[in-house]
Amino acid sequence: MQNPVLASRSLFSHAVDDDFELTKASCRVAAALEEQFIAAGWQTGERIGSEEALARRFDVGSRIIDEAVRVLTMRGTARLRRASSNMIDLEVTAPEVNQVFDVLCGYSYLAGISEQHRNEASSFLAAVRERVALGNGHPQTALALAFMARFVGEKLVPGAPPEGLIKERFHKFRAGQIANRILERYFGPQFEPNRKIGSEAELSALYRADRSITRQAIRLLESAGLVTTVPGRGNGIFTNRPPSAPVSRLVCCYLASCGLPIAAAFEIFRAMSIEAISLAAQRACAADVREFERNFAANWNESRLAQLPDIFSTEDSQFRAVRNPLIELYLRSLRGYVALTVEDGGGTVSKEMADCFVDYTRRVLDAMIRHEPAEAAHAHEGKLLAMREVESRHNPGLARILYTA
Repeated sequence: MQNPVLASRSLFSHAVDDDFELTKASCRVAAALEEQFIAAGWQTGERIGSEEALARRFDVGSRIIDEAVRVLTMRGTARLRRASSNMIDLEVTAPEVNQVFDVLCGYSYLAGISEQHRNEASSFLAAVRERVALGNGHPQTALALAFMARFVGEKLVPGAPPEGLIKERFHKFRAGQIANRILERYFGPQFEPNRKIGSEAELSALYRADRSITRQAIRLLESAGLVTTVPGRGNGIFTNRPPSAPVSRLVCCYLASCGLPIAAAFEIFRAMSIEAISLAAQRACAADVREFERNFAANWNESRLAQLPDIFSTEDSQFRAVRNPLIELYLRSLRGYVALTVEDGGGTVSKEMADCFVDYTRRVLDAMIRHEPAEAAHAHEGKLLAMREVESRHNPGLARILYTA
């Protein structure tokens, strides 16, 4: 029987919009451990056990744990370290900011972030900063906003491939060198999504490597969402346009390692979502409205209990109308960070909360149809305030975490 941690999709995974079904076991183990580190307040230097202990905990083989540890090491979130007892344990590490910037640059390059996207994101963050300042909220909101603004203003060069710590880390071991050669060959200026790059056996022959080493290289690329392995005769490994989820996860890891409080993260997400709804109302076309109406009808009906992932899905259908992958990535990152606080409380939404969400979301949709950004933002802000009141009555413990400055 598979470990439930690996068999079921976490609320965090829903919040950052992971493609859970395509994720290999080793990548799920790595993701589960990073979620654990964030939820525990990111205790840099904490020892969480040997590879053997982790294999028992997740009920998987040593090969899967070995691949998961390699993924964590490459992401800068954990490493193997010898203890004084001569045991080798996995130790939590803090991701380097320049490595996170490098990953963001790689995503931006392959996602086609343009100069216009960059300028829009810069203006968006400035508006969010003003909105947060007006609220006289948590003093540590400046930490996350400064990090995001620094990337957009100083590090992001639209159209430029990433250079830096990621490639340096890849060069330190054989599997990383193979992954790097695949990146250089298939993810440069001539990048094409859904392009077959070969089978595991073919890549092993091409790079003259043992299949276990090639498999590790593939897992590194899969963990970043860059490739997908399609099993069966005649299939193989194909390139992907990178999803934002692995990058959002790393952004969350970095913010957690900096000690960002949950209340501060929620305050930023609140301000970001209001600004995003305003932009969506300006830009929404007929196709956006139809998608939103379909999503809304599918997620909100009387035949079943509403779940938090239904709220995420509805939000995403609105945020997509902004048409800026970088803004969407930042929104999902902050939402994922906050989602870890409610993991223990489950994902079911009370009927009062669902009714509140549905009522105000209809008002947002009406304003979007009329292209009235101020009215849409006002309706969305009203929804957040109403949901806060409901949460305070039904779950005061969680409300204190989210809303206490």
